[in-house]
Amino acid sequence: MSERIAPPCPHDVGPGIPVCLRCRKENRVATRERRRRALFATSAIALGVATLGAAGAAGMLDSELRAAGFTLPAQSLPSQPTVPTPEPASDIAPAAPSPASVTPDSTVVSAASVTTPPAPELAATIGEGRTALRDGIVAERRGEEITVHFDTPLSRTRRPEKFESILRSTLPQIFGAGVDSALVAMPAGALVPAHGLTTDLPTQGLYVPLPGGSTLRIWPGTRPGEDGPLVVRYRVLVVS
Repeated sequence: MSERIAPPCPHDVGPGIPVCLRCRKENRVATRERRRRALFATSAIALGVATLGAAGAAGMLDSELRAAGFTLPAQSLPSQPTVPTPEPASDIAPAAPSPASVTPDSTVVSAASVTTPPAPELAATIGEGRTALRDGIVAERRGEEITVHFDTPLSRTRRPEKFESILRSTLPQIFGAGVDSALVAMPAGALVPAHGLTTDLPTQGLYVPLPGGSTLRIWPGTRPGEDGPLVVRYRVLVVS
Protein backbone atom coordinates (compact mmCIF):
# COMPACT_ATOMS: atom_id res chain seq x y z
CA MET A 1 0.00 0.00 0.00
CA SER A 2 1.52 3.28 -1.08
CA GLU A 3 1.82 6.10 1.39
CA ARG A 4 -0.42 9.15 1.02
CA ILE A 5 1.65 12.00 -0.35
CA ALA A 6 0.53 15.48 0.62
CA PRO A 7 -0.07 17.82 -2.31
CA PRO A 8 2.63 20.36 -2.90
CA CYS A 9 2.25 23.58 -0.94
CA PRO A 10 1.16 26.43 -3.21
CA HIS A 11 2.30 29.05 -0.76
CA ASP A 12 5.70 30.64 -0.79
CA VAL A 13 7.21 29.50 2.47
CA GLY A 14 10.65 30.49 3.47
CA PRO A 15 13.53 28.10 3.80
CA GLY A 16 13.75 26.10 7.00
CA ILE A 17 9.90 26.00 7.61
CA PRO A 18 8.83 22.34 7.47
CA VAL A 19 5.04 22.94 7.85
CA CYS A 20 2.99 25.58 6.05
CA LEU A 21 0.60 27.23 8.47
CA ARG A 22 -1.69 28.29 5.70
CA CYS A 23 -2.03 24.73 4.40
CA ARG A 24 -2.80 23.54 7.94
CA LYS A 25 -5.52 26.17 8.36
CA GLU A 26 -7.09 25.32 4.99
CA ASN A 27 -7.01 21.65 5.94
CA ARG A 28 -8.82 22.38 9.20
CA VAL A 29 -11.47 24.45 7.39
CA ALA A 30 -12.00 21.69 4.78
CA THR A 31 -12.32 19.04 7.51
CA ARG A 32 -14.83 21.15 9.45
CA GLU A 33 -16.88 21.67 6.27
CA ARG A 34 -16.91 17.92 5.52
CA ARG A 35 -18.11 17.19 9.10
CA ARG A 36 -20.87 19.82 8.80
CA ARG A 37 -22.12 18.30 5.54
CA ALA A 38 -22.03 14.80 7.00
CA LEU A 39 -23.98 15.97 10.09
CA PHE A 40 -26.54 17.72 7.90
CA ALA A 41 -27.00 14.60 5.76
CA THR A 42 -27.41 12.43 8.89
CA SER A 43 -30.00 14.82 10.35
CA ALA A 44 -31.96 14.85 7.09
CA ILE A 45 -32.01 11.05 7.01
CA ALA A 46 -33.14 10.86 10.68
CA LEU A 47 -35.91 13.43 10.06
CA GLY A 48 -37.14 11.46 7.06
CA VAL A 49 -37.20 8.23 9.05
CA ALA A 50 -39.10 9.96 11.89
CA THR A 51 -41.64 11.40 9.45
CA LEU A 52 -42.25 8.02 7.85
CA GLY A 53 -42.60 6.44 11.30
CA ALA A 54 -45.14 9.06 12.42
CA ALA A 55 -47.13 8.62 9.20
CA GLY A 56 -47.16 4.85 9.68
CA ALA A 57 -48.25 5.19 13.33
CA ALA A 58 -51.05 7.58 12.33
CA GLY A 59 -52.21 5.14 9.65
CA MET A 60 -52.25 2.29 12.15
CA LEU A 61 -54.16 4.44 14.68
CA ASP A 62 -56.69 5.45 12.03
CA SER A 63 -57.19 1.81 11.03
CA GLU A 64 -57.69 0.75 14.65
CA LEU A 65 -60.18 3.58 15.26
CA ARG A 66 -62.11 2.72 12.12
CA ALA A 67 -62.20 -0.92 13.16
CA ALA A 68 -63.55 0.17 16.56
CA GLY A 69 -66.28 2.25 14.92
CA PHE A 70 -64.69 5.73 15.20
CA THR A 71 -63.89 8.07 12.35
CA LEU A 72 -61.19 10.72 12.50
CA PRO A 73 -62.37 14.13 11.29
CA ALA A 74 -60.88 15.22 7.99
CA GLN A 75 -58.55 18.16 8.02
CA SER A 76 -60.45 21.27 7.23
CA LEU A 77 -59.35 23.03 4.11
CA PRO A 78 -59.34 26.78 3.87
CA SER A 79 -62.76 27.82 2.76
CA GLN A 80 -63.11 29.64 -0.47
CA PRO A 81 -64.96 32.94 -0.33
CA THR A 82 -68.49 32.48 -1.52
CA VAL A 83 -70.25 35.06 -3.55
CA PRO A 84 -74.00 35.27 -2.84
CA THR A 85 -76.04 34.45 -5.89
CA PRO A 86 -78.89 36.86 -6.38
CA GLU A 87 -82.25 35.15 -6.43
CA PRO A 88 -84.17 35.53 -9.65
CA ALA A 89 -87.02 37.93 -9.46
CA SER A 90 -90.34 36.16 -9.21
CA ASP A 91 -93.31 37.30 -11.20
CA ILE A 92 -95.68 35.70 -8.70
CA ALA A 93 -96.75 37.94 -5.84
CA PRO A 94 -96.79 36.38 -2.34
CA ALA A 95 -100.13 34.96 -1.36
CA ALA A 96 -102.10 37.13 1.01
CA PRO A 97 -102.99 35.56 4.38
CA SER A 98 -106.47 34.20 4.60
CA PRO A 99 -108.93 36.27 6.64
CA ALA A 100 -109.48 33.30 8.98
CA SER A 101 -105.83 33.25 10.05
CA VAL A 102 -105.34 36.98 10.80
CA THR A 103 -107.12 38.87 13.55
CA PRO A 104 -107.74 42.64 13.49
CA ASP A 105 -104.71 43.22 15.77
CA SER A 106 -102.45 41.34 13.28
CA THR A 107 -102.03 38.34 15.62
CA VAL A 108 -101.64 35.10 13.66
CA VAL A 109 -103.76 32.29 15.07
CA SER A 110 -104.23 28.69 14.07
CA ALA A 111 -106.88 28.01 11.46
CA ALA A 112 -108.08 25.06 13.53
CA SER A 113 -108.77 27.33 16.49
CA VAL A 114 -110.94 29.53 14.27
CA THR A 115 -112.86 26.86 12.42
CA THR A 116 -113.25 24.38 15.32
CA PRO A 117 -115.75 25.54 17.94
CA PRO A 118 -114.64 25.12 21.55
CA ALA A 119 -116.26 22.39 23.63
CA PRO A 120 -119.17 23.74 25.67
CA GLU A 121 -118.57 24.05 29.39
CA LEU A 122 -120.50 21.82 31.73
CA ALA A 123 -123.54 23.59 33.19
CA ALA A 124 -125.98 22.56 35.90
CA THR A 125 -129.51 21.64 34.83
CA ILE A 126 -131.14 22.82 38.06
CA GLY A 127 -132.08 26.40 38.78
CA GLU A 128 -131.11 28.77 41.57
CA GLY A 129 -132.26 27.97 45.10
CA ARG A 130 -133.36 24.59 46.49
CA THR A 131 -134.29 21.61 44.31
CA ALA A 132 -135.66 18.37 45.74
CA LEU A 133 -133.98 15.22 44.44
CA ARG A 134 -134.92 11.60 45.05
CA ASP A 135 -134.95 9.86 48.46
CA GLY A 136 -135.32 13.08 50.45
CA ILE A 137 -132.05 14.58 49.14
CA VAL A 138 -132.02 18.34 48.45
CA ALA A 139 -129.67 20.33 46.16
CA GLU A 140 -129.12 24.02 46.86
CA ARG A 141 -127.60 26.15 44.09
CA ARG A 142 -126.01 29.54 44.68
CA GLY A 143 -124.42 30.77 41.48
CA GLU A 144 -121.88 28.23 40.22
CA GLU A 145 -121.62 26.40 43.56
CA ILE A 146 -124.05 23.64 44.47
CA THR A 147 -124.46 21.95 47.87
CA VAL A 148 -126.27 18.61 48.15
CA HIS A 149 -127.79 17.76 51.59
CA PHE A 150 -128.53 14.11 52.47
CA ASP A 151 -128.71 14.06 56.28
CA THR A 152 -131.27 11.25 56.40
CA PRO A 153 -131.08 7.87 58.18
CA LEU A 154 -130.66 6.03 54.86
CA SER A 155 -128.14 8.39 53.25
CA ARG A 156 -125.72 9.82 55.82
CA THR A 157 -122.57 7.73 56.01
CA ARG A 158 -118.92 7.44 56.86
CA ARG A 159 -118.19 4.66 54.33
CA PRO A 160 -116.48 5.64 51.04
CA GLU A 161 -118.45 3.14 48.91
CA LYS A 162 -121.81 4.51 50.15
CA PHE A 163 -120.72 8.10 49.55
CA GLU A 164 -119.65 7.12 46.02
CA SER A 165 -123.09 5.57 45.46
CA ILE A 166 -124.72 8.87 46.52
CA LEU A 167 -122.51 10.79 44.08
CA ARG A 168 -123.34 8.44 41.21
CA SER A 169 -127.08 8.85 41.86
CA THR A 170 -127.23 12.61 42.45
CA LEU A 171 -124.65 14.15 40.10
CA PRO A 172 -126.57 13.11 36.93
CA GLN A 173 -129.71 14.76 38.39
CA ILE A 174 -127.75 18.01 38.73
CA PHE A 175 -125.66 18.05 35.50
CA GLY A 176 -127.56 15.80 33.09
CA ALA A 177 -126.96 12.71 30.97
CA GLY A 178 -123.38 13.63 29.98
CA VAL A 179 -122.18 13.24 33.56
CA ASP A 180 -124.22 10.05 33.92
CA SER A 181 -122.41 8.49 30.92
CA ALA A 182 -119.01 9.55 32.27
CA LEU A 183 -119.71 8.04 35.70
CA VAL A 184 -120.95 4.77 34.20
CA ALA A 185 -117.63 4.48 32.33
CA MET A 186 -115.69 4.74 35.61
CA PRO A 187 -115.23 1.45 37.50
CA ALA A 188 -116.64 1.07 40.99
CA GLY A 189 -114.31 2.39 43.67
CA ALA A 190 -112.51 4.80 41.30
CA LEU A 191 -114.52 7.84 42.33
CA VAL A 192 -113.85 8.08 46.09
CA PRO A 193 -110.56 7.04 47.77
CA ALA A 194 -110.71 4.21 50.29
CA HIS A 195 -109.32 6.40 53.10
CA GLY A 196 -109.71 9.97 54.32
CA LEU A 197 -113.44 10.48 53.63
CA THR A 198 -114.14 12.16 57.00
CA THR A 199 -110.62 13.49 57.67
CA ASP A 200 -108.79 14.70 54.54
CA LEU A 201 -111.36 15.01 51.78
CA PRO A 202 -113.53 17.66 53.55
CA THR A 203 -110.61 20.11 53.20
CA GLN A 204 -108.70 18.74 50.19
CA GLY A 205 -111.64 17.68 48.03
CA LEU A 206 -111.62 15.13 45.22
CA TYR A 207 -111.56 15.60 41.45
CA VAL A 208 -113.77 13.89 38.86
CA PRO A 209 -112.49 14.54 35.29
CA LEU A 210 -115.13 14.52 32.56
CA PRO A 211 -114.97 14.31 28.75
CA GLY A 212 -114.63 17.73 27.10
CA GLY A 213 -112.10 19.13 29.56
CA SER A 214 -114.38 19.95 32.51
CA THR A 215 -113.73 18.63 36.01
CA LEU A 216 -116.00 18.32 39.03
CA ARG A 217 -114.37 19.25 42.33
CA ILE A 218 -116.26 17.82 45.31
CA TRP A 219 -115.83 18.49 49.04
CA PRO A 220 -117.66 16.17 51.50
CA GLY A 221 -119.28 17.90 54.49
CA THR A 222 -119.50 16.29 57.94
CA ARG A 223 -121.21 16.68 61.28
CA PRO A 224 -120.47 14.93 64.60
CA GLY A 225 -122.06 11.51 65.11
CA GLU A 226 -122.22 9.01 67.97
CA ASP A 227 -119.28 6.98 66.64
CA GLY A 228 -117.43 9.79 64.89
CA PRO A 229 -117.99 12.28 62.07
CA LEU A 230 -120.72 11.54 59.52
CA VAL A 231 -120.80 12.77 55.92
CA VAL A 232 -124.18 14.48 55.50
CA ARG A 233 -123.62 16.76 52.45
CA TYR A 234 -121.19 17.58 49.68
CA ARG A 235 -120.29 20.74 47.79
CA VAL A 236 -119.58 20.56 44.07
CA LEU A 237 -118.05 23.09 41.67
CA VAL A 238 -117.26 22.86 37.94
CA VAL A 239 -113.64 23.78 37.13
CA SER A 240 -111.83 23.85 33.78
